[in-house]
Amino acid sequence: MQKLALLIFISAFLASFPKLLLAQEETEPALHQGFDFQPAQMADAHMPSYPAVSLRDGEEGWVVVNFMVDTEGKPYEEIVLASSGNRWMEQSAVEAVLKSKFSPSSLNGEYIDGSLTRKYTYALTDGVAASQTFGARYNSFNRAIEEGDAEEALSLLERMERIQTNLYENAIYNYSAYRLANLEGDIHGQRRSLSQAISYADTTDNNRTSFLPEEFLPSAVFELFRLQVNTGYYAEAMQTFDWIIEDDLLDEDAVAGIQPTYDQLSLIKDDDNAYSVEAEIDELLSWGIRLHKSVFYLSNVEGQVDELKLRCQGAYRVFPYQEEATYNLPESWGRCNLQVIGIPDTTFYLTQQ
Repeated sequence: MQKLALLIFISAFLASFPKLLLAQEETEPALHQGFDFQPAQMADAHMPSYPAVSLRDGEEGWVVVNFMVDTEGKPYEEIVLASSGNRWMEQSAVEAVLKSKFSPSSLNGEYIDGSLTRKYTYALTDGVAASQTFGARYNSFNRAIEEGDAEEALSLLERMERIQTNLYENAIYNYSAYRLANLEGDIHGQRRSLSQAISYADTTDNNRTSFLPEEFLPSAVFELFRLQVNTGYYAEAMQTFDWIIEDDLLDEDAVAGIQPTYDQLSLIKDDDNAYSVEAEIDELLSWGIRLHKSVFYLSNVEGQVDELKLRCQGAYRVFPYQEEATYNLPESWGRCNLQVIGIPDTTFYLTQQ
């Protein structure tokens, strides 16, 4: 893959970090120290079936599923973290998880509940191509973006969504949604759409398959890193940086440019400072993030939050939401994803410290 040199202004990154908030008093015991943790592993994978409706219509797609594995190796509490949007494929992927067998996580030699994430890809062809109709809509969309016509671009994007069928078209559609969000100044929309376009997930089996054209991928991954930093998704940004390094996506100068930001994120993970992330519960009744620090709380809730779910490498917990409650996660739980459950359009701030 041809690597792309990028000009990066670290000072702009640091200036745009979310405003730090005063931390609340801790209410849990100190973190556990010294342990031997082994994550859950796939033992016998059940291959997902290709949905008959999608097969008939020539539809391709992908699904990322997170789930817990109990001490007997049985999966439970499965959730679709991201997908290309095909509900039949989402059902098929969840069924594949539930029919698979796993080796449970262990802590100091004892089995414990733990989380895993897997990505399933549904493909009918090996080629990368778009239909003439999709290509025509895409070209018209590009003209609307160049002319700054957000209304026309949105109309064309909606038509692209209706006619997309293969993995390539889905990636281009989401990349186009990112460009429209950029035109509209919607930074959260940019991050979400670009993440969908790249279809990257931090999976147990390191499945990093992306369906964007190779010439798009380096600049797209760099831009995703920038957006994750600027919106406070620090744990995700560190994952993206690791992907850049491990897959050699950028040249040495570009990597050197973002290395100081990565180093600062590493320091933030373990320091005593706090930072906040603005959040909104979606139409699926939840909002989620990979936690970067061990202590967190919610504030400035506008709407209704019902419960919090923690999906960790070494634990699964559900808490009813309580105002002014602070949560301190034991180190033995490993990496944790937080899921906030409530009514759609509820907004709040998540503070980590």
